[in-house]
Amino acid sequence: MLWVAAGAALRSPPPDRPARRGVYGIGLWLALSFVPVCMGGRLYGHYFLQLLPPLAVLAAGPLARLYGRPARPVDGATPARRRLLPVAAAIGLLLPVLGLTAAGHVRIARGALDGLQPQVARVADYLRAHTCPDDRIFLWAYWSQVYYYAQRPPASRFVYPQTLAGYVPGHPASLDPHRDTSGYIVPEHWDQLREDFRRHPPELLVDAAPGKIHFWEKYPIDNYPILKKIIDDEYQQEQVIDGVVIYRRRAGRGAPPCPP
Repeated sequence: MLWVAAGAALRSPPPDRPARRGVYGIGLWLALSFVPVCMGGRLYGHYFLQLLPPLAVLAAGPLARLYGRPARPVDGATPARRRLLPVAAAIGLLLPVLGLTAAGHVRIARGALDGLQPQVARVADYLRAHTCPDDRIFLWAYWSQVYYYAQRPPASRFVYPQTLAGYVPGHPASLDPHRDTSGYIVPEHWDQLREDFRRHPPELLVDAAPGKIHFWEKYPIDNYPILKKIIDDEYQQEQVIDGVVIYRRRAGRGAPPCPP
């Protein structure tokens, strides 16, 4: 409804020059808003929210004129059409909500969401069973829900280590094994990771790359010398679950029982 009304405003602008300039200026605002929405090439739904302000302003005039148009004696249907407009508006607003809600339930039923993958429960159960409540863990993966399900605090500020790996969520280059994304790495974040590990080293370190979790197979630990050296020097492999490798810190207190 907003798009149709905004299009009507641009097709039939007001006759007076200042108002016409205003309409075209808002149309330019709308057109230019597409630039930041599309320039990253990811096109997530929430990016399009910035189109709504100019779209709503453009649509307001035609919709107000339609709703406020007086009834003509020869047109007995006009009052009914005016009463129908709020109903049509409500339907127009509800359709996307209902559609997205239904799509979400379909994805949940199919187990298509990352948080519903069976590996999440198996890895989280292992981490919870083989650590104490105050033990910290670190996930080398775009897989932060495991922290929640394992009920263990992260050892680092990088619950999403994307800037360490060079992964940009949703970007085609991040999903293509033949394209180099190392240019997206933020080098100083590696210094911050080492600082986090010095403050509170993870008892368990989880490498999800071999398990091919959320496209993370493109980012094996061997490609990151700092993290590989930390593992080689301070950790030993303890378990593999669905391809996900779990390392335990050699200087840690070991597996539970936990202190009271």
